[in-house]
Amino acid sequence: MEESDLVKVLALADDATGALEVGAQFACAAGPTPVWLGDEPPAPDAFPALLCLVIDTETRHLAPEEAAARVRRFASPGVAAVYKKTDSTLRGSIAAEFRALLDAWPGRPLVYVPAYPDLGRTVADGELLVNGQPLTETAFARDPLNPATTGNIRALLAGCGAPVAVVQPEQLAAALTTGRILICDGSRNEDLAAAAEALRAANIEALAAGPGAFAGYWVRAILSQHPAAAPRRPRIERCLVVNGSRHPASREQVRWAKEQGWPVVVWRGPGTAFADLSPWTVITTPDQLLDDPPAVACGLARAVSQASFDTLVVFGGDTLHAICGALRIEVVTACEELLPGVPLARAGDLTLITKAGGFGAADLAGVIRELLERCT
Repeated sequence: MEESDLVKVLALADDATGALEVGAQFACAAGPTPVWLGDEPPAPDAFPALLCLVIDTETRHLAPEEAAARVRRFASPGVAAVYKKTDSTLRGSIAAEFRALLDAWPGRPLVYVPAYPDLGRTVADGELLVNGQPLTETAFARDPLNPATTGNIRALLAGCGAPVAVVQPEQLAAALTTGRILICDGSRNEDLAAAAEALRAANIEALAAGPGAFAGYWVRAILSQHPAAAPRRPRIERCLVVNGSRHPASREQVRWAKEQGWPVVVWRGPGTAFADLSPWTVITTPDQLLDDPPAVACGLARAVSQASFDTLVVFGGDTLHAICGALRIEVVTACEELLPGVPLARAGDLTLITKAGGFGAADLAGVIRELLERCT
């Protein structure tokens, strides 16, 4: 993107579900927020006089050098407020992307708040725990495409070429220094709120980073003068729940739906078609997945795109990106957060409810259904 002052708040996310997560947080502060999913940066005048914009750089599975180069291409140095959305379990080329941000916005410190207490992600002395467990002992360390290799955030950022320090939220304002990366500890939502308020009060143009949770506290702190109206939820007639995630949490959510009597259709490869589906049907992949996850996501997306629906609930960022590609959707509008980590967005007449694969109780699909049917 070329330098432009049309967008006031910019967020860059490394996958599609993360981009919509941040979009929903921005929508709570500033109203419906566009989320760009295109392969190329949007034109500088694509979103005139826009308050907030979120871009999916789709860098989660790229090598560090490629990820950094892509972040630089999507960066817009004229933007005053910048948020880098990271995976809540430290997957992706975070250090390389941080380096690209510091290059694009020289002279700014970067404040990283990795905790997401509502999803069980906490940080103590720079170490990320998931529901109290070391990250390397969880299923995220066995991700076939992008396994989490360490929960030590200092070590993770060691190669980014900038000084790194761990601070408590109350120490943040005093520690802000040009070109420095500050990792904020946190185990409660109050810690996230305190870090956001410290950044606002410091009145310094700092880069902010973290998962979806901190994005909400951060953007509400800097846009407190822009209250958003409560969104109107669309009427749901035919919803498909599509799971392309390998994570045990999403697999358990599919099993729960089947036990409750929901129709569950398994995509078993090219040639699988979906027809005469019930108003609430789950589409998933076999438990023993094929060896090529990107090919699985694309094949599943092509099959889903031929079905009839007005609403999609999608588990997994790669699956979401593939479905949007199959439907030729480049931009969606984030409207609200239904549940922590579960945003609702619109693309024309289509309603999208999305979540990353690696979290949520077994009955999450049922909770989503209840929330949506409550307004129909």
